[in-house]
Amino acid sequence: MSAKHSELIYIVEDDPAVASLICSTLEKFEYRWELFANGGEYLRALKTRLPSLTILDLWLPDMDGIEVLQQIRQRHTFGLLIVTGRTDVHDRVMGLELGADDYV
Repeated sequence: MSAKHSELIYIVEDDPAVASLICSTLEKFEYRWELFANGGEYLRALKTRLPSLTILDLWLPDMDGIEVLQQIRQRHTFGLLIVTGRTDVHDRVMGLELGADDYV
């Protein structure tokens, strides 16, 4: 994949349809990206390379996205966007208070 943007974006999303939509949109704008289907895989990847931005779902098969967010913010300051189907206001407030840059 050729990319005009040097920034790397990590996507943490287990729903194939949503992941496909996010990835194809990033490709359209020529961003480099890597996809992770669960939190554990994503957290292991952070040990070797950091992204400029992470797009994080909160409903993951192996752990809650809020837990992933807490672990990230203990060590890293890169951009973080929560993209989730959760509609509970508590989740939104918690995500933003824990350090997400935005919540969609």
